[in-house]
Amino acid sequence: MRTDRSAPETAGTLRIGFRIHAGSGRDPVPERLSDGSYRLSLKSPPVDGRANEELVRFLSESFGAPRSAVTILAGASSRRKLVRIDGASRLPAWFGSGDGAGPGR
Repeated sequence: MRTDRSAPETAGTLRIGFRIHAGSGRDPVPERLSDGSYRLSLKSPPVDGRANEELVRFLSESFGAPRSAVTILAGASSRRKLVRIDGASRLPAWFGSGDGAGPGR
C-alpha cells in the first residue's frame, strides 16, 4: 500500500497510512514506520467495527477534526488502513516523527 503520510488533496486534508494492532489493551500511541505509515495499538477488538470506531475517534481528537471528516479509504477490514482526514485544524506532536517527539525529527 502506498502511504504518503501527508499528501494533501486540499488545504487541511491529509492521507495517512496505518498498521493497526487491535485488541491490544493499550492506549493509542502512534509509532512511525520506515515506509512513512504509522503503527498504532488500539484497545478495542477488531469485532463489529469497534477498532475502526476507536481509530476514527482517536484521529478526530488528535487532528481537531470532526469525526465525520475522518474516512477510512482502504482497509476497513484489514490491519493496514489508508485514512483521509479533511479539515485538520492542528497536527499532533507524533505526526511526522518516529517516537512522538514532534514533527520533522
